[in-house]
Amino acid sequence: MLAPAQAEHTASTTGAKRSTRFFRRFLRSPGAVVGAVFVLLTLFATLFGPILEPHAATALNLNQALLPPIFMHGGTARFPLGSDYLGRNLLGMIVSGTRISVDLAVLAVVCSMLLGTLIGLYSGYSGGVIGNLLMRLTDLQMAFPFILMALTLMAISGPGLWKVIVVLALSGWTDYARIVRSQTLQQRHMLYVNAAQASGASRARVIFRHILPNVSDSVIVLATMNIAVNILLEAGLAFLGLGISPSTPSWGSMVADGRNYIETAWWLTVFPGFAIFFSVMGFNLLGDWLRDINDPSHGH
Repeated sequence: MLAPAQAEHTASTTGAKRSTRFFRRFLRSPGAVVGAVFVLLTLFATLFGPILEPHAATALNLNQALLPPIFMHGGTARFPLGSDYLGRNLLGMIVSGTRISVDLAVLAVVCSMLLGTLIGLYSGYSGGVIGNLLMRLTDLQMAFPFILMALTLMAISGPGLWKVIVVLALSGWTDYARIVRSQTLQQRHMLYVNAAQASGASRARVIFRHILPNVSDSVIVLATMNIAVNILLEAGLAFLGLGISPSTPSWGSMVADGRNYIETAWWLTVFPGFAIFFSVMGFNLLGDWLRDINDPSHGH
C-alpha cells in the first residue's frame, strides 16, 4: 500500500503524463491546431478588443465614408480595413461585432446546455410519465422549423440582446437532451451506479455525482460545435433585421448593410463575412477534434 506522499506523487505524475499525451495528440492534428488558432484570435478580439480598437467603432465621419482598405489606392492607416457608408472604422466595427457574436453564442450555449442536460438526465434516469412527456416535447421542438420560431418570437417581442439569446437557447437544448438521455440510459445500468444505489445514495447524488461526469465529454463536444452554430444563427437573424438593436455593430447586420455597396465597396461585406467564416470554422475544427479523441471510432 502506498504512503499518502507516494500516492500523491503517483497521481501527479499520471496527470502530467496525460496532459503531455493530450498536448502531443493535439499538435499531431493540423485541423485542431488551425481551429485553436482561429478560436484564440476570436477570443482575443472579444476580451481585448476595447483596448486594441484602433478607432471608435461607432464614430461617424461622413467626410471619410467608404474609404478603401489600406492596401488599396486611397486607403489610410487609420482605417486598415476601410470605412463604411457612415465613415465608421470597419475594423473597429468587426471587433465590436466579435464581442456581440461570441457573447451571444456562448450565453445561448450555456442556457441550452443547462436546460437540455437537466432534461436528458432526468428523462434518462427516472423515466416515467414526466420523462416520456419531456422527450415528446423534445421531438415536437425538433420538428418545428427554427426560422419560423425565430421570426415569430422576434416579430412579437422586437429586437434585443436577451431575446436573441432566448431564441438561440430554445433552438439548441433538444440536442443536449437527446444525447444526454441516450447516454444516461446506458450509464444507469452500470455497476458503479448499482453500487451507489445500494449504498443508499440519493437520486440527485447518483445523477450529478456519478452519471453526469461520464456524459460530460459529449456535452462539451456538442457545446463547442454549437457555439459555431449559434454564431451563424445570430448572423442570419441580424441579416434579416431580427437581431439585436440596429445601432449595435453585428457581423450579420454589417453583411446586410454592405450588400447595397457590393459593387463599389466590396470590403463592407467581405471582411465581416471572413470574420464569420474563420470563427465558425475554428470552433467546428476544434469540436471535430474533441469528438474524435473522445470517440476514436467515429472517423473510421
